[in-house]
Amino acid sequence: MNREQLLHALQATTSSTESKEAGNYLDGCTRVIGFPSELLKVVVDGSVPDTVRQAAVIYFKNTLLKHWEKDEEDTEKENNDFCIADQDKFFIRENIVDAVCVAPEMARIHLCTAVQTIVRLDYPDKWPNLVAKITQLLSATDANQWLGAFLVIYKVSKVYEYRRAKERGPLVEAMQHILPIVYQHFIHLLPNPSQESVLLQKIILKIFFALIQFSLNMDMLPVEVLDQWLEAIKEIVVRPVPAEAATVDDKDEAAQMIWWKAKKWACKILERVFDRYGAPGQVDKGYAEFANHFIAKFSIPCVEAFLSLLEQKRQGHLVTDRVLHLSISFLNTAVSHSVTWKVIKPHMLDVVKLVLFPLMCHSDEDEELWVDDVQEYIRFKFDIFEDLHNPTYAAGSLLTAISKRKDTMQPLLQFIIQALTDSHDARQVDGALHMVGELANQLCKSKKYKKDVEKLLEAHVTGRLLAQERFVRARAAWCVKAFSNATFHHKNYLSKIVQNIAQVIAQDNEELPVKVEAALALQYLLNDQGETVQTMLRPMIKDIIPKVLELVAKTQIEDVCGVMDQLIEDYMDEVIPIATKLSETLSNMFIEIITQEEIADDRTPTLMSVISTLTNILDVVEEHADIMRQVEQHVLRIIKLVFESEMADYYDDILLLIQSLINSYVSVDMWAIYFEVYKIFKSGNNSLVLFTDIMPVLHQYLATDTDGFLARPERLACCYEMCELVLRDKDQGDDNQVHAAKMLECLLLQCPGVINSALPQIIVLTLQRLSEPFEGLTELKPLLVVVLIAAVYTNAEMAIQTLRQVAPHHPNPLDYLTEELISLTTKWEGIHNRKMVIFCWCTLLRLPAQLRPTIISYQPVKVIESCVTVFEGLERSMKAQAEGAKLEDEDSEEDSDDDEENLPKKGKKKGSSARNKHRNMDQDLGDSEDEIDEGTLQYLQSLAKQHKTGEDGEDDEDSGDDSDGEEFELDETESEAFVTPLDDEETAPDPFVMFKKTMEEFERVEPALFNQMVSPLDEKGQEALRKLITTCAQHAQHEESKKVEQAGGYEFGKTEVPTAFNFIN
Repeated sequence: MNREQLLHALQATTSSTESKEAGNYLDGCTRVIGFPSELLKVVVDGSVPDTVRQAAVIYFKNTLLKHWEKDEEDTEKENNDFCIADQDKFFIRENIVDAVCVAPEMARIHLCTAVQTIVRLDYPDKWPNLVAKITQLLSATDANQWLGAFLVIYKVSKVYEYRRAKERGPLVEAMQHILPIVYQHFIHLLPNPSQESVLLQKIILKIFFALIQFSLNMDMLPVEVLDQWLEAIKEIVVRPVPAEAATVDDKDEAAQMIWWKAKKWACKILERVFDRYGAPGQVDKGYAEFANHFIAKFSIPCVEAFLSLLEQKRQGHLVTDRVLHLSISFLNTAVSHSVTWKVIKPHMLDVVKLVLFPLMCHSDEDEELWVDDVQEYIRFKFDIFEDLHNPTYAAGSLLTAISKRKDTMQPLLQFIIQALTDSHDARQVDGALHMVGELANQLCKSKKYKKDVEKLLEAHVTGRLLAQERFVRARAAWCVKAFSNATFHHKNYLSKIVQNIAQVIAQDNEELPVKVEAALALQYLLNDQGETVQTMLRPMIKDIIPKVLELVAKTQIEDVCGVMDQLIEDYMDEVIPIATKLSETLSNMFIEIITQEEIADDRTPTLMSVISTLTNILDVVEEHADIMRQVEQHVLRIIKLVFESEMADYYDDILLLIQSLINSYVSVDMWAIYFEVYKIFKSGNNSLVLFTDIMPVLHQYLATDTDGFLARPERLACCYEMCELVLRDKDQGDDNQVHAAKMLECLLLQCPGVINSALPQIIVLTLQRLSEPFEGLTELKPLLVVVLIAAVYTNAEMAIQTLRQVAPHHPNPLDYLTEELISLTTKWEGIHNRKMVIFCWCTLLRLPAQLRPTIISYQPVKVIESCVTVFEGLERSMKAQAEGAKLEDEDSEEDSDDDEENLPKKGKKKGSSARNKHRNMDQDLGDSEDEIDEGTLQYLQSLAKQHKTGEDGEDDEDSGDDSDGEEFELDETESEAFVTPLDDEETAPDPFVMFKKTMEEFERVEPALFNQMVSPLDEKGQEALRKLITTCAQHAQHEESKKVEQAGGYEFGKTEVPTAFNFIN
C-alpha cells in the first residue's frame, strides 16, 4: 500500500474539485490487503494533518462496517462477496484499543463505532485478549489510557445491553475481572471536580447503566458490590456542581455541561434500579429479595437526595430539566411505598406548591414558542415523545400519585381552588387548571368528591373557556377533556360546557392552539357522554364540521383528524351533504403535504389519518351514488399521485382506500386503478407491497363487480398472473401463498362455469404447489386442496379431464384428491373449508360409477367416517361462531349502558392520555399501605417468563392462561374473511341438507355399496352417524319451513331420532 498516494487521496476528499476522483481511488483500494491497517496507522499519526486523519477514520469505520464479515443473508448487498483479510483483522484487533486512547476526540467516536462492530462479530472467540488489553490500560497511570479503556468497555456493554441472560455470559465473565478495577477508579475520581475527572466519571456511569438497564445479573453485581456502587452513585446526585455550572443562565447550555451530564446519569441509574428492581410488589419475583433490600437500605437516603434537588429548585438554583424530571420520577415511584411515603409526606405540600405548581404553569418558553411559531407549539404540545423527559409531565404524574394517598386530596384541592379564586395571575390560573385536570380521574371515582365534580367545573372551568388570556382558554378546554367522563346530574352544566366549546371552535379569530384543545375536548365529550352531548351539539354541528376540517388543514396533526372521524361517525346525516367538500379539502391537504420537498417524519401519521378520515367519509356516503362519484374523484387524485410517485410507504393505506371506493360499485376510473395495483405488485415483485395487502383489493373487485371483472379477459389474466407469481416463488412465504390460493378459490366459486378457460391452469398451478414441501403455517396445504375441491364442485367434467391430462397413466385421476381429503380429515379448520369438503364428497358420490374415485367403491366406510368427523368439526365451529356473536352483542350492550361509576368506556379514542385511566381501587392508600399495580406486575412477570424461556431454550406449550373459562374456541382461518357465494346463508346450499339428499340418492342407486359404507361402523361411529342424521333432518325441516314461510304460511313439526341408517324418508 503506497502511503503517499493514500495520504494524497485522503487530502483530496476534502477538495470540491478532486473529491470524486479521490473517492473512486479509495473505493478501489478497499479490496487491497493492508488498506484498512494503513488507514488506522494514519488515524493515530500525530504528524498527519487533522483533516486527513478525519477522512482516514471515516473511511476506516465505513470499511469495517461493510466488510468485516460477509452478510450471508443479504445476497443483494453491494460488494457482499468481499470481507477484510484475516491479517488486517488481526492487526486491527491488536491495535484499535490503543488507537482509541491516542486518537483525537474528533476521530475517537468513529473508532468506538468500529470497536463495537468488531466486538459484536468477533468477541470473545476471535478476540480473546480484549479483556487483558483493557485491564492493562486500566492499570496504567495515564488518564488518556483510562479514557480509552472506559470507552471500549462501554461499547462492549452496549453490544450485550439488550441480550437475554443466557447470551450475556461473555459480558458477565469479562466484567467480573474489569468492574472491580473500574470501581476503584470511580472512587478515586469522585473527589476531583475537574472537567477531565467528571468526564471519566460520566463514562463509568454510562457503563453501569448499560449493564443494569435491561436485567440485573447478581453474579456480575453481587448485592454487597451493588451496594458500594449505589452509595457512590448517590454521592454524585447530592454533591454540588461547580459555580461555573450552577450559575449558567441558559438551561440548554447547562444541560450540555459535563457536571450536569454526570448528575443526570447518576439520577438515571437510581431511578432505574428503584423502578425496575427495587420496588417490592412491583418487580419480578427474581428480584423480590433485592427489592426488599433496596427499600430497607437505599430508598430513604435516595428520597432525601432527590428531595434536596427539589429544594434547590425551590430556592431558585439551577437544576436542569432532565435531572429534575428524573428526580420527580424517582419520587413518583417512592410515593407508592409506605416506607418512602412517610418520608415524603411532611414535605408533600411544599413540594406541590413550590415545585410542582410552578412547573405546571404556562412558562416563558411556552409563550415564546406560541408567539414565534404557533404550528411548532401545537406539534410540541401533542408530541408524546416530548413528554418522555419533560419535568412538567413528571410533575403531573407525581401529583396524581400523591392524590391517591389518604388525606391528601383535600389540602390539594384547597390550594388549587384558592389559586383559581384569588389569583389575578393568569399563569397561576393556568397552573391551577392544569393541576385540577391531572386530578380528574381521582376526583371522578372518589365517593367523596365525584358528586361535586360538575360544580367544580361550573365554578372554575366552564367560564374560563372564554377567558381573556388565550393560554387559559386552551388550558380550560384541556381540563374539560380530562373530565370528559364525569357524571353530570345537572345537564345544564354540561350544556353550557358544550356551548362554550362549540363557540371557541366556531370563532374565526380564535387562536389555533385553543381551537385544537377545544376540538379534542369535544371529541372526548362525544365519546364519553354519548347521545347526551350529540343531541346538545346537533343544532350547531353544521357550523362545527367545516371549522374542524379547516383546523385539520391548518394544523396537519393526527389528533385533530381523530376529531373529524368522531364527528363523521356521530353525525352521518349531517356529513352527507358536505362530503364532497370534506373530501376535496382532505385531498388537497394530503397532496400539499406529500408534494413538499421533504416530508417530516412527524407528518406521516397525519397523512395516514387523512386517508383514514377519507375512508370513513366513503363509508358514510356509500349508499348515495351521486355523492360517492363526486367524492371518488377527489380521492382518486391521492391514489394516482401515490402510485405515480411510487411512494411505497403509503401503499398499504391507499389499498385500504381503494377497497372503500369499490365496496358498492366499480367505476371506469376504478377499473383503471385495478391495473395500477397490478403494476405496483409486478414492479416490486412483492418487495414494495405484499400480496397479503393486494389480495383483499382483488377480492373486492371480483365480489363487487363480477360482470365487470369478466368483461375484459386481461383483468382475469392479471389476477391469475399475480397468484401464479406468488405460488411459484419459494421466497414468498406461507402467508402470501395462502392468500394466493384463496384468491384462486374465490375466482372459481364467484364465476362458476364462466372462467372455464382458466380452470385447467388453476388446477395445474395448484397441483404443482402441492407437490412441493410445506413449511411454517398449516393452513396452506388444506387451502390448496380446497382450490381443487372448488374446481371439481363448479365443473367436475373439466376438472376430471384436466386431472387425467396431468396424470395420463393413473387409472383414476380423482384418487389423489380423495387421498388428501382423507388424510386431512382431522386438520380441516373453520366453517367454510369444512363445508367445501362436504360439498366435494357430495359431488363425488353423485358421479357416475365409472368416474367415481376408487375409495368410494372399495373403502366406502372411510368416506362416511371422514364425513362424520368433518361434520362434527363443522358443528363445533358453527356453535363457536354463534357464541362469539352472542358475546359481541352482549359486550356491545354493556358498553352502551350508562355506568353509575362512570368508568372509562372500552375502545377509548386514540389519543387518550395514558394517565387518563382510573385505578381499580376505590379507596385511598393509607400511610402504611403500598400501591400494587397489578397490570405492571403481570407485565413484568410475563417478561420474566419470556426471559426464562429464552434461558431454558424451550417453550412452555401448556403455559396458557385458561382462567377465562370459555367453553368454546373459535377456529376460524384467516382466509374465511374473504367470503364467496357459498358463504351466503340465504342463497348458498346447506351442507347438511345436501349431504342428506346425496346419501338418500346414493342409498337408492347403490344399496349394496351404501350398506358396505355404514355397516362396518363401530358403536361409537354408529352413534355419531345417528346424531348426524338427526341434525341433517332438522336442517332439512328448517329449510322447508323457510320455504313455507316465504310462501305465506308456517309449518311446525317434530323430528324423530332415527333408529336405523336410512336416509330415505
